[in-house]
Amino acid sequence: MAATYTEITLQEMETFLTRAFHALHPKKSKMRGEVVYDLHLSDTTGIRVWTSISGMDQDLQGGSAAGVGQDAIRVQLYSFTRNKPLMPGKAPIVKRTQGWRDSLRERIEDDMERYSDKEAVIESGGFVNWGS
Repeated sequence: MAATYTEITLQEMETFLTRAFHALHPKKSKMRGEVVYDLHLSDTTGIRVWTSISGMDQDLQGGSAAGVGQDAIRVQLYSFTRNKPLMPGKAPIVKRTQGWRDSLRERIEDDMERYSDKEAVIESGGFVNWGS
């Protein structure tokens, strides 16, 4: 059976992230016209989830996900001190289909593992060789 588009509300996204990753203290903010969630792995490093949900009011309430064929959810291992992704290239995406929760969990867990494998180098500010 082919995957079909599923609209994801801000409340669904927030509920999922706060339940699945509550230990990472998800912090919601608005950036570049969409809601992002930062999941803190340390004081300086974390995972940023770009939701593709826009149209919120000032209190980051309401809003709806992008439509079919528009931006997907993106996940990045992120340096909060440098204000940029730690890995080069495009951020892995999560398609807004019925399995989005499992796909998002896998992307976040992949980045948690990458961080764990390179934590000392990342936290020292050194060059990270992602190929090894």
